[in-house]
Amino acid sequence: MALGGGLRGSPVAAHRLPDAPRFIMGWLIVTGDAPVFVFRKWGGPSLVDLERIRVDEIVDRGFFRRVDLGKGADPGACLFFASGGPSTESLRAEFLLG
Repeated sequence: MALGGGLRGSPVAAHRLPDAPRFIMGWLIVTGDAPVFVFRKWGGPSLVDLERIRVDEIVDRGFFRRVDLGKGADPGACLFFASGGPSTESLRAEFLLG
Protein backbone atom coordinates (compact mmCIF):
# COMPACT_ATOMS: atom_id res chain seq x y z
CA MET A 1 0.00 0.00 0.00
CA ALA A 2 1.05 3.58 -0.41
CA LEU A 3 3.13 4.71 2.53
CA GLY A 4 1.20 6.93 4.90
CA GLY A 5 -1.95 6.70 2.79
CA GLY A 6 -0.52 9.05 0.14
CA LEU A 7 -1.76 9.05 -3.43
CA ARG A 8 0.02 6.96 -6.02
CA GLY A 9 -1.11 6.60 -9.64
CA SER A 10 -0.25 3.94 -12.15
CA PRO A 11 -1.60 3.90 -15.73
CA VAL A 12 -3.87 0.91 -16.33
CA ALA A 13 -6.41 -0.39 -18.83
CA ALA A 14 -9.65 -1.93 -17.57
CA HIS A 15 -11.84 -4.47 -19.35
CA ARG A 16 -15.45 -5.12 -18.22
CA LEU A 17 -15.04 -3.24 -14.93
CA PRO A 18 -18.38 -2.49 -13.20
CA ASP A 19 -19.73 1.05 -13.78
CA ALA A 20 -17.14 1.73 -16.50
CA PRO A 21 -17.12 1.45 -20.30
CA ARG A 22 -16.30 -2.02 -21.67
CA PHE A 23 -12.63 -1.08 -22.26
CA ILE A 24 -11.16 2.12 -20.81
CA MET A 25 -7.76 3.58 -19.94
CA GLY A 26 -7.27 5.18 -16.54
CA TRP A 27 -5.16 5.13 -13.38
CA LEU A 28 -4.97 2.95 -10.30
CA ILE A 29 -4.92 5.24 -7.28
CA VAL A 30 -4.12 4.13 -3.74
CA THR A 31 -5.34 6.39 -0.95
CA GLY A 32 -5.11 4.06 2.05
CA ASP A 33 -6.89 0.72 2.36
CA ALA A 34 -8.10 -0.19 -1.13
CA PRO A 35 -7.14 0.90 -4.63
CA VAL A 36 -9.61 2.73 -6.89
CA PHE A 37 -9.70 2.88 -10.69
CA VAL A 38 -10.07 6.47 -11.94
CA PHE A 39 -11.01 7.29 -15.54
CA ARG A 40 -12.36 10.18 -17.61
CA LYS A 41 -15.92 10.34 -18.92
CA TRP A 42 -17.71 13.10 -20.83
CA GLY A 43 -19.15 14.40 -17.56
CA GLY A 44 -15.73 14.54 -15.90
CA PRO A 45 -13.70 12.14 -13.79
CA SER A 46 -15.25 8.93 -12.49
CA LEU A 47 -14.03 6.11 -10.29
CA VAL A 48 -14.63 2.46 -9.45
CA ASP A 49 -13.80 1.40 -5.89
CA LEU A 50 -11.95 -1.92 -6.13
CA GLU A 51 -12.41 -2.74 -2.44
CA ARG A 52 -15.57 -4.76 -3.19
CA ILE A 53 -13.96 -6.73 -6.04
CA ARG A 54 -11.94 -9.88 -5.40
CA VAL A 55 -8.73 -10.47 -7.37
CA ASP A 56 -8.42 -14.08 -8.56
CA GLU A 57 -5.00 -14.09 -10.19
CA ILE A 58 -2.14 -11.91 -11.44
CA VAL A 59 -0.53 -13.12 -14.67
CA ASP A 60 2.73 -11.83 -16.18
CA ARG A 61 2.55 -12.03 -20.00
CA GLY A 62 5.78 -10.33 -21.09
CA PHE A 63 4.36 -7.10 -22.56
CA PHE A 64 1.78 -6.63 -19.81
CA ARG A 65 0.61 -7.86 -16.42
CA ARG A 66 -3.03 -8.92 -16.18
CA VAL A 67 -5.01 -8.77 -12.94
CA ASP A 68 -7.99 -11.13 -13.26
CA LEU A 69 -10.98 -9.96 -11.26
CA GLY A 70 -13.54 -12.34 -9.76
CA LYS A 71 -16.43 -11.88 -7.36
CA GLY A 72 -17.96 -8.41 -7.61
CA ALA A 73 -17.02 -7.92 -11.27
CA ASP A 74 -18.36 -9.06 -14.64
CA PRO A 75 -17.09 -12.41 -15.98
CA GLY A 76 -13.81 -11.81 -17.79
CA ALA A 77 -13.12 -8.50 -16.03
CA CYS A 78 -9.45 -7.62 -15.69
CA LEU A 79 -6.91 -4.84 -15.38
CA PHE A 80 -3.85 -4.52 -17.66
CA PHE A 81 -0.57 -2.94 -16.54
CA ALA A 82 2.40 -2.33 -18.85
CA SER A 83 5.39 -4.56 -18.19
CA GLY A 84 7.37 -1.44 -17.21
CA GLY A 85 4.78 -0.63 -14.53
CA PRO A 86 4.28 -2.23 -11.11
CA SER A 87 5.95 -5.60 -10.64
CA THR A 88 3.94 -8.79 -10.21
CA GLU A 89 5.08 -8.94 -6.58
CA SER A 90 3.96 -5.38 -5.83
CA LEU A 91 0.59 -6.05 -7.46
CA ARG A 92 0.18 -9.17 -5.32
CA ALA A 93 0.92 -7.09 -2.21
CA GLU A 94 -1.40 -4.29 -3.38
CA PHE A 95 -4.30 -6.69 -3.85
CA LEU A 96 -3.35 -8.84 -0.84
CA LEU A 97 -2.63 -12.03 -2.77
CA GLY A 98 -0.03 -14.34 -1.52
